[in-house]
Amino acid sequence: MSKTITLWNKNIEMRDCLCTTKKNKTKEGKFFYNLYVSIQDVCLGNCLFCNNRTQKQCTKSKNNFDVNKFKEVLLTLKEQHFLNRISITGGEPLLDIPLLNKVLNTIFEVMGEKTSVTINTNGFNLNRIFELDSLDKIEGIHISRHHYDDQINDKIFGFRTVHADEILEIQNKLKNKKLLRLNSLLIKDFIDNKSEVKKYLEFASQLQIFRVGFVGLMPINDYSKEHFVEYKEIFNNLSTKCFNARKLYHTTICDCQNGIYMAKNKNFVEYYARCVRDLNPPYVSQFNYTTDNKLCAGFNNVIY
Repeated sequence: MSKTITLWNKNIEMRDCLCTTKKNKTKEGKFFYNLYVSIQDVCLGNCLFCNNRTQKQCTKSKNNFDVNKFKEVLLTLKEQHFLNRISITGGEPLLDIPLLNKVLNTIFEVMGEKTSVTINTNGFNLNRIFELDSLDKIEGIHISRHHYDDQINDKIFGFRTVHADEILEIQNKLKNKKLLRLNSLLIKDFIDNKSEVKKYLEFASQLQIFRVGFVGLMPINDYSKEHFVEYKEIFNNLSTKCFNARKLYHTTICDCQNGIYMAKNKNFVEYYARCVRDLNPPYVSQFNYTTDNKLCAGFNNVIY
C-alpha cells in the first residue's frame, strides 16, 4: 500500500495503491501524486469550516512567494515522473493576478504545456482570468460555492462573492466551456438533502457548468463536526434523472461517488460526492508547496 521514496535526503512513506470499488480492498498499481501550490496565505472570506491557516478577511500576504525556488522544486519533482495534477490554491490565488500569471507560466515552462493544472478559487477577481497568459492551457478553474443563492453564499463566506450572473457572463466569453467547475461543501442547514442538491445541479446547468463536486466537511473544529452531512444518504437514489456511474474507496481513508444528472433544460451535469474519513493516514498521497516556500509531503511534513 505504500513505498519509501527519497527526496532531499529525506525518506517519505508515499501511497502506492489505487482506489477500488470495494471498501476494504486494495489494488496494486502506480499512483500519481497531486501537487498543491499555495501562492497566497490571505483570503477575504471568514468561513467557519475553513481548515487553511490563512489570514482571514485580508488581501495583503505577509509572505513572498519565491518563484525561483518553486521552479527548482518543480524540476526535481519532474525527474521523479510521479506527478498527476498541479492545483494552485491559497488563501485566494486570484488576489494577486501578476503572481498567479508568473506561477502558471513557470509550471508550463518546466512541466510542459499538456500538464494538468487547476486553480481553486472562491471566485474573487474571476473576471480577471482573461489576463492570464496561459488561460487556454489550464484544465479547470474550480469555484468554491456552497449555495445556489447569491445572498446565502455571501453569508457563508462573509463577503460578496462572485454572483451567478457574473459567472454566466464569464462563461459566455470563454472558448473552453468546460473550464469553470463548481465545488460545494455539504453543510447542515444549507446544501444538506436531496432536494437542495438537485436545486444546486439545476443552478449549475443554467450557468452552463458541466461538473459539480459535493464534499463532506472534514472534522477539524466544532462547527464542521456539528454541521457534517453524510453524502451517501443524499446521493444513493438521488433522482430518476441521475445515473450513478461508480463508487470508489481508498480503503477506509476516503470514498467517493460519481454520476451524471440530466437537468430540466436537457443539459447533462457531471457530479461527484466525496468525503475524507481519516485525516492522519499512515502514508502520504500528495505534496504541498506553501506560501512561505516550503515543500511538504502531505500538509505538515516539511521536506525542503
